[in-house]
Amino acid sequence: MRSVADRTGASCAPSPHRLAQKGPSMTTTSPPPPATAEQPTTPALQADGVTKRFAGVTALSGVSFSVQPGSIHALVGENGAGKSTLIKVLTGVHRPDEGRLLHHGAETSFEDKK
Repeated sequence: MRSVADRTGASCAPSPHRLAQKGPSMTTTSPPPPATAEQPTTPALQADGVTKRFAGVTALSGVSFSVQPGSIHALVGENGAGKSTLIKVLTGVHRPDEGRLLHHGAETSFEDKK
């Protein structure tokens, strides 16, 4: 397995577990900030069991995650893992076949613009 050097010159070897994983994954660069009186505990964005199929192909299967306000995340995965499909579902380009999306705790759907 080859390693990759980041901008600081440090060598980063890809995790063999991450390479074997199917489907997109959300990776956070830091843990979510602790909830305080000034900070809401409701996620800014949440996906619960999102599934998307195209002509018999399941592109997303039961994707669930939450993003706290102020946190930074990266969406990583192999080619064909469903990263673009997930972003298109989150932005309303595609509607999920199953599951739900929540924005600051409120269920969200996109109107058909046709």
